[in-house]
Amino acid sequence: MEETIDRVTIQGKTYIVDIKSSPIIGEGKPFVFEDLREERQVVKHDDLFLISNRNGDIPANNTGGLGLYSQDVRYLSCLELRVNGHIPTLLSSTTESGFTASILSCNGQFDGIPQQTVRIQRESVIFGALHERVSITNYNSFPIKLTLAVSFDSDFADMFEVRGMRRERRGRYLEPVIDEKTATFTLAYLGVTGELLETRIHFSENLPAHIEDRTAIYQFHLDPHSTQRFSYSISTLRAEKPTVAISPVYYEHAVASANASFSDYLERCARVETDNRLFNRTLDRSLRDLFILRNSFDGENYVAAGVPWFASLFGRDSLISSMQTMMLNSKLMRDTLVLLARYQGQRVDPWRDEEPGKILHELRLGEMARSGEIPHTPYYGSVDSTPLWLMGLARYYSWTADLEFVQKMWPAALSAIEWMDRYGFQDGYLVYHRSSDKGLLNQGWKDSGDSVIHRDGTLADSPIALCEAQGYAYAAKLRCGELARALGDERLARKLQQEADDLKERFNRDFWLDDIDYCAMALDANKRAIASVTSNPGHCLWTGIFTPEHTRSVAERLFAPDMYSGWGLRTLSQQSIAFNPMSYHNGSIWPHDNGIIARGLRLYGFITESLRIVSSLFEVAITQPYFRLPELFCGFARDVQEVPVQYPVACSPQAWAAGSIYHLLMCMLNLVPDTPQNRLHIIDPQLPDWLNSVTIQNLHVGSSVLNLKFFRSGVRTICEVMEKRGNIRVMIES
Repeated sequence: MEETIDRVTIQGKTYIVDIKSSPIIGEGKPFVFEDLREERQVVKHDDLFLISNRNGDIPANNTGGLGLYSQDVRYLSCLELRVNGHIPTLLSSTTESGFTASILSCNGQFDGIPQQTVRIQRESVIFGALHERVSITNYNSFPIKLTLAVSFDSDFADMFEVRGMRRERRGRYLEPVIDEKTATFTLAYLGVTGELLETRIHFSENLPAHIEDRTAIYQFHLDPHSTQRFSYSISTLRAEKPTVAISPVYYEHAVASANASFSDYLERCARVETDNRLFNRTLDRSLRDLFILRNSFDGENYVAAGVPWFASLFGRDSLISSMQTMMLNSKLMRDTLVLLARYQGQRVDPWRDEEPGKILHELRLGEMARSGEIPHTPYYGSVDSTPLWLMGLARYYSWTADLEFVQKMWPAALSAIEWMDRYGFQDGYLVYHRSSDKGLLNQGWKDSGDSVIHRDGTLADSPIALCEAQGYAYAAKLRCGELARALGDERLARKLQQEADDLKERFNRDFWLDDIDYCAMALDANKRAIASVTSNPGHCLWTGIFTPEHTRSVAERLFAPDMYSGWGLRTLSQQSIAFNPMSYHNGSIWPHDNGIIARGLRLYGFITESLRIVSSLFEVAITQPYFRLPELFCGFARDVQEVPVQYPVACSPQAWAAGSIYHLLMCMLNLVPDTPQNRLHIIDPQLPDWLNSVTIQNLHVGSSVLNLKFFRSGVRTICEVMEKRGNIRVMIES
């Protein structure tokens, strides 16, 4: 690369530095999500996603996070369609498929053309690139002339900048390059690491008359009842390589390829059908969201945590999402385990909160990570990713009996166990403490800075031992003991079993608060119980760490009016001094949190309580656009608000919100696989009163494939095996 004050030459191509654009973020408008009044829509496939308004536009200078993103970079910060200088009047807009958008607009009253006589159809698909096709139809009885303009621009902002983080320096913006031979228009940026980022727009099917100041101008003469159209595709490149798989050139090919990809995905998943049309819509929405949230990275697939802010690899989120959806397709868990093991901690690095054997919290690919401004390369500040990885490996084995894979992963498992013993456990409990000054203060799933708080409102000091982290550690040791036994290491199996038993005994002694008959959220640095009433102990039901005498107290306390809003369980009691129903973790309601608790209640036999959560979240889903559960919503009481109140910056779609629907289904059906013993247990299934039948096809359990039907008969739910390929024994128990 050759670089001067005003020119940059990279591999023979010369770019002129754009001195009109500020390379210092502090000199311009800060990237914050202060303006979220306009409704957003999402289109995504692999690691490329578009967030636009319902017109399909990314308004220039928007502060709501709208844009075209890939690898934690906003490659497009402006995409505006104008007809004769006006914004088309929106009639309808849908992104039902998740990877396509269809937007129908018309003209207003302008330039002598009667309003509502010109149809503007805007269609988008993401598959390797953003492909858009715009069709214009004249419904007048006379010919008309129209000028359509499409404006493009990019700030190449890092996702952390978009979320509000300020930077001391940025790279250099380069002037756009027009190549008439290839009908392309390129926006470019030379980063502080010396990498070239490019947004490349390729025009096809009616080329623009000219390009002026980052705007493509089209001139059309339309006869009565005639249609004309134009297309373009927008590719994202880093170091002259596409950030996602190479895409088809034309819009129709991209649509066909995206549909074929989704069909292939469906073929490999279990299929669920019920007699409730609305619940079917909810299941289908979750299935589609899990598809579009898949990212490919380093030869594996994983589920990105959520769009827009967390569309990357998160250890905790990807593992919980994979566990929630094991009944759909176990390969997602396998890929996730492999990928996370590949990036397992290797050394002590305080900057990244890394230690040998630790499973990552978050991996980012944007410029701020690559330049060392943030520690996410990857960042390891999570106390629970490591035991969750071990739980995931055991869960995978219970569904597949794939001992060969377990053997392959066993060195990583032993390293993870050693991390817990050597670095994680202090004074008998799994704790966290931040080392990195750019890391997270709180390192459980409630990771906002004010989420671990005493009853008097003071923030807890670290090291902190969260109750659910002890539950995960207990389940990890218990289940890995079973894996060790399957691998022939009886000595290790007994050791892990004993350690799990000892942890369970200590936990039920030290975390239980007799004065409120409930479990502490955590122990602080002084081993003082954090006695705030929270949803965290509900996760302990899922892991089985409670003794029987404590389970009923937890179940009853969770459904007290200060915790149960009518729409679900709050993260923090309404009676707490820190309660705020509009906060991220201190009174809001999270579907995945509720799903985990519902599954835990079911495992302990609290069927009525479990199904109460199931019904509540289903009722939330049917109030949402596209029947999509959001990451979280506000914790206002149902008798005050007739519909759930939106949390303004929630991710949607979001992985473990989508996965929670299948977790809730498992609460009803209670499938308990034991494929190493060639058995599938179905224990006392029970459908709620709004559901009469459930059919599951293509359910893979070990090497067998099952079709099952569940239906209500009076107060009982009956299960029938409709078809079985393989020799799995189905044990229906009540």
